[in-house]
Amino acid sequence: MDRNTTFPLFPGDHNNSSSTCSRDNFLKTVALPVLYSLLFLVGLTFNAVAMWVFLRIPSKSHFIIYLKNIVVADVIMTFTFPFKVLSDSNMASTGLRIFVCRVSSVLFYLTMYISILFFGLISIDRCRKTLTPFRGTNAARLNRRKILSAIIWTVLLVLSLPNVFLTKKTPTSHDFKCSNLKTSAGLYWHEVVNYICQAIFWSNLATVIVCYTLISKNFTALTIAPSPPNKMMEKAHRDSEE
Repeated sequence: MDRNTTFPLFPGDHNNSSSTCSRDNFLKTVALPVLYSLLFLVGLTFNAVAMWVFLRIPSKSHFIIYLKNIVVADVIMTFTFPFKVLSDSNMASTGLRIFVCRVSSVLFYLTMYISILFFGLISIDRCRKTLTPFRGTNAARLNRRKILSAIIWTVLLVLSLPNVFLTKKTPTSHDFKCSNLKTSAGLYWHEVVNYICQAIFWSNLATVIVCYTLISKNFTALTIAPSPPNKMMEKAHRDSEE
């Protein structure tokens, strides 16, 4: 018996299963390609403007360095959308679908998690600026942030490259999944990278929550606490009444 063969849970569920498959197929082949097409047009426009603006701004703060990296990652991600649209809408040739599995999808997830990491670093930087506003920056700190940015790109690229090289099987039919092209080592490495990406996502989510909680608490404390000039005015008013 074929392990990929599926059967309805109940004999009378065939129509429900067919309608569910039809909805899923519409979502994958029509709705998502249309959505990604719109995202490509909007993303290409805004990212082009953002790149034109930010590349003209000197990297004189941690925030600008991180933001430039996000813009570059977003531009690369945007250029993977057309390949995904053609593949998901069943308009791509077998060769193009293989390219999507080996290269385009890998680039998509690589740049997505790079953006996630830099958003986490921006949250840390905003939190530090809020809690210690008078701590300045210097050339040494800026260089360290640039080195950190290069390390992030390098590490994630090294993690992603095996997903390119180990996706090398030849498809036996036109109807195939990306996992069908992976070797046994490729499937194992894909699972390892998946766990690493989950750790990146959840740790960055926790970092963002903690940082913006501290920022909001700091702003709340500043709002509630009276400023020194107000205290002096209150004291002067009491002295005048005496």
